[in-house]
Amino acid sequence: MLLGKYTLGALAAVAALSTITVAPALANHDGTYFAIERTAVSIDSSSGVQSEEISPTGIRLKVGTGISHAFDLEAQFGGATDEPAGPFDEFDAAYAGVYLKGYLPLGFRSALFGMGGFSWMELTEIIDDRELSDRRAGFSYGFGLETQISDNIDLSADYMRYTQDEGIYDEISTINFGVKVYF
Repeated sequence: MLLGKYTLGALAAVAALSTITVAPALANHDGTYFAIERTAVSIDSSSGVQSEEISPTGIRLKVGTGISHAFDLEAQFGGATDEPAGPFDEFDAAYAGVYLKGYLPLGFRSALFGMGGFSWMELTEIIDDRELSDRRAGFSYGFGLETQISDNIDLSADYMRYTQDEGIYDEISTINFGVKVYF
């Protein structure tokens, strides 16, 4: 599972940064933003003889706009790859989603957030030059922390759960860290 000691340490570092930063107030970021993030995908499979975890890494892009002081509408697009990945020659994950994101202020420069919405995902395995794909769509959700480091830039860290159901891949989630820029 990706939510291990390194991930918790990184989330703790972002929280510590938010508490030591001094500012008069959290800026009003009701505008449009763009974000680029490093993503680590966790894909658990227990349909075979033994359970397996595949962990491709990649990039996630986000575009959003404030619809009120406490809510954003956000679109996400991401992709990750792992070469070699367990029994596969290559494993790719591509995903996109649309979310409603709500904020809870935490101190002067930080906010916790939760989000829920609809996502699409395609997982592609390549074994001996044969390509197999698994497509998924449905409700997904997540939570995280954002910390303002300047008037137009935030640091962001979050966890997203894309699916948890029966099938070849039981559970698909991501951990993401990046920079969000308002314009």
